[in-house]
Amino acid sequence: MLLSISSIMLPALLSPESNIKVDLDTASWIASIIGAGGILGFMLSAIIMEVYGRKRAYIFSVTLSMVGWICVYFGTAVPVLLIGRLLGGVSNCSTASIGSVVIGEYTNPRIRSVFLNLKVAGIWCGILLLHILGHFLYWKTVILVPVTLAVTSFAIVSTWPESPSWFASKNNFRECERTFYWLRGKSTDSVQELKELIEAQQIAPHMLANFKVHGTFVATGAVMFIMLVSLWFVLPETKDKTLQEIENYFNHGRYSVVDVDNEKLNKKPIKSTHDSTADSIYFKI
Repeated sequence: MLLSISSIMLPALLSPESNIKVDLDTASWIASIIGAGGILGFMLSAIIMEVYGRKRAYIFSVTLSMVGWICVYFGTAVPVLLIGRLLGGVSNCSTASIGSVVIGEYTNPRIRSVFLNLKVAGIWCGILLLHILGHFLYWKTVILVPVTLAVTSFAIVSTWPESPSWFASKNNFRECERTFYWLRGKSTDSVQELKELIEAQQIAPHMLANFKVHGTFVATGAVMFIMLVSLWFVLPETKDKTLQEIENYFNHGRYSVVDVDNEKLNKKPIKSTHDSTADSIYFKI
């Protein structure tokens, strides 16, 4: 929903009747600032998950989502909108990483794929819903939908137990066993899975023992940041350029078609009128 709201909100902000005056450059910042928040969200979620647990990390992420949407809804100035979108980006990406971890640690292996598919389906259903509502309603009215969903999510997550895997990583095997059986029930398969979970934590792999879960996510976020900075210097400017000019740049290193054609002509062989052998020669114009 955070991504799709831009297509509803920005046309309204750019209209002459808008109370918040926005130009194209500012609108671009409002739409894209969620990317910066996403990098921070991936890093923060990894650290909070490892230190405070999956449940608290999810509550933190949902809280940021509520605050971000409220800022966008009540915002009457561009800085407030930017802050709201930035917080939304942090929440969106942190929720994505935490959600995958939660599904992996909380659900039964037999139905885990169903929850993963529902997670993806829910994203696209939310995008579709907002576009449909945006066609009929004012954009601030549409924002009430994700706000309501965020509040509902906060209430549901508050009833969760903490992850058994997190308890096991903290060597709290008593709570690990209690929450594991609360989630899965007690059966032959669940007893075996709990045994393997505890053994895996007691004999941790070298990478996990040295870098922990948060170290892996922080390293991934750092690589993403380096790639983002690299793309800033490597990718060409596409503003006010046609698709053909962009294609010429990637194929020939130049935007202009004339420059490319002239370069080809300069290398084209012709027959000399003064040479009886009609050997090909090259010339420069």
